[in-house]
Amino acid sequence: NSSHNTYLEGHQLKGTSSCEAYIRALLQGCRCIEIDCWNDTLREDINVYHGHTLTTKLYFTEVITTIRDYAFRTSLHPVIISIENHCSPANQKLMAKKFLDIMGDMLCKENLVEKEGRERLPSPIELQGKIILKGTFKKKVKAAMATFPCEVRNIYCQIQVPCLFPFRQV
Repeated sequence: NSSHNTYLEGHQLKGTSSCEAYIRALLQGCRCIEIDCWNDTLREDINVYHGHTLTTKLYFTEVITTIRDYAFRTSLHPVIISIENHCSPANQKLMAKKFLDIMGDMLCKENLVEKEGRERLPSPIELQGKIILKGTFKKKVKAAMATFPCEVRNIYCQIQVPCLFPFRQV
């Protein structure tokens, strides 16, 4: 099961965004959910909402804490978080740090596609209890990655490079 605009409770142009929408999707067995991430100019966090619309906003920290708390209540199969990333390099670095701090060992920390010597992708059973990040690499932030601490850079690369799907640059 997959969910697009998981955070929305109603109309995609003017609806309410809610952590309850993530809870409902996960409790109904959804294994692929979406987070639309945008810069927050008022505080050091990231907004989650349907950009350029009148939908209400959630804070990234609340969203990923909710996902952590409900991801494996109905199934141990992995949860894929599809990240629609509209954040600055600084906020992408913050996003990676928050994923590490909040998800901890639940977070799949290896690139599942580009691992050297791998002959096949791991099965869902091998990835039980893991949260997998899926996103796209943005050329404009490549240079900034060199300044990131190693652990943050590894997760940041997962946010940018699809972990399960072929690499593409945007």
